[in-house]
Amino acid sequence: MCGACTVHIDGVATRSCGMQVGDAVGKQITTIEGLAQNGVLHRVQKAWIDGDVPQCGYCQSGMIMAARRS
Repeated sequence: MCGACTVHIDGVATRSCGMQVGDAVGKQITTIEGLAQNGVLHRVQKAWIDGDVPQCGYCQSGMIMAARRS
C-alpha cells in the first residue's frame, strides 16, 4: 500500500509487491536505478533534487516512479 516498491512494467507504474515473479516474465521492467540514462538523471529525479523534496527516503523511489512520464 505504501508504493515504495513501484517499478515500471511495460511502461506502467506497478507496485511490485503485489505481483508474482512469473507475471514479470518477458516484460520490460524499469526500476528507479534505470531512469537515469548515460549518467544523466531523468527530469523527475532532477526536479526532486532541485525542489529539495527528499526527506527520509523510504518511499521516494516509489513516488518518483509513479510521477515519471517518458
